[in-house]
Amino acid sequence: MKQPTARTSMNDPRRGVTYHVVAYRSLTRAEMIDCISAYLSQKNHPKPKRGQAVTIITSIGHDA
Repeated sequence: MKQPTARTSMNDPRRGVTYHVVAYRSLTRAEMIDCISAYLSQKNHPKPKRGQAVTIITSIGHDA
């Protein structure tokens, strides 16, 4: 299976964090927000600190 290559970025000025979402196609703003919300709702990792860049890999856009 090929790895996703389309990288879409979004800044959160309130938290001071940059999110990079890697997918199989460019994502819309709504899709980015969904991915970031899902990432932040997970309990198995610490919350990102101010100034940090977070990379999230998703399967959005993958043709089954």
